[in-house]
Formats: sequence, C-alpha cells, structure tokens
Amino acid sequence: MSLPSDLQLRIAALQRALASMDYACSGSLFTRTRLCGNPNCHCATDPDARHGPYFTWAHRDRDRIVHHILTREQAQVVRRAILHQRTLRKLLAQWDRASTLAIL
Repeated sequence: MSLPSDLQLRIAALQRALASMDYACSGSLFTRTRLCGNPNCHCATDPDARHGPYFTWAHRDRDRIVHHILTREQAQVVRRAILHQRTLRKLLAQWDRASTLAIL
C-alpha cells in the first residue's frame, strides 16, 4: 500500500522529531528551599536566605510513587526529559491520526 505524498511527508517529519529526542520520562520535578532549624541562621528570619534550592523528581514506579533528590545538572536533564515525554505523546497521537488517514 502506498501512502499519499502529503501523509508520507507528515509521517517522515514526525519520525525525525521523535529521533531527535535523547531522554524521555514521566513524573514531576519540584524545586524547594528549606529552613535549617537553627534560630540564629539568617534563614529563620529572611525567606530569601533559605537554603537550597533542592531538586526532587517524583515519578511512578509500578504501583508506587518514588522520589529522588537530584543535583542541579540532573534536574536540567529530567526537566528536558519530562518535556520530551509530553511532546512524544502529542507526536504519537499525530502519527496515529496520519496512519489512520493513510489506511482508510
């Protein structure tokens, strides 16, 4: 079965977009600051002096939610991977529609 040329181009573009991604993962990335508990520390009176930021990634592993403490560099990779995962879902939905049009 041969695809119409416009659908071939659309599917080829989707394949290139998918191939350009390195990591993809689900979950949520949180950035937090904390009070240390020392009443003499600046963080006790000044919200801008709180310690951090600390990065936490929460994701589902089988039936439970797992939390990981990340470095700033790891957080940047996870942030990009989460965006890639969202983009992947959209691209796969578009590919599904284009394939359906090509088949019918």
